[in-house]
Amino acid sequence: MNLRIENNFSIKEISDYLEDELEIMIYKGDITDYLENLIYSFESILNISKGVLNLDPVYGEELSDIPNTIERIRK
Repeated sequence: MNLRIENNFSIKEISDYLEDELEIMIYKGDITDYLENLIYSFESILNISKGVLNLDPVYGEELSDIPNTIERIRK
């Protein structure tokens, strides 16, 4: 996730990085599936949080950044 969000790596660049730096061969489709699952998980967390009353403001701040995180993963 960090390679995608912080380094703005493409799926191919993530695959190449993992193979070159860590000697891990991962199919691009598996990386895509992983990122899509992250998006679904973030969306679920956001939806669940909307139903939680008396949510600690600290969590509210973190939750407000979820749409931005999702958008950065999609790029």
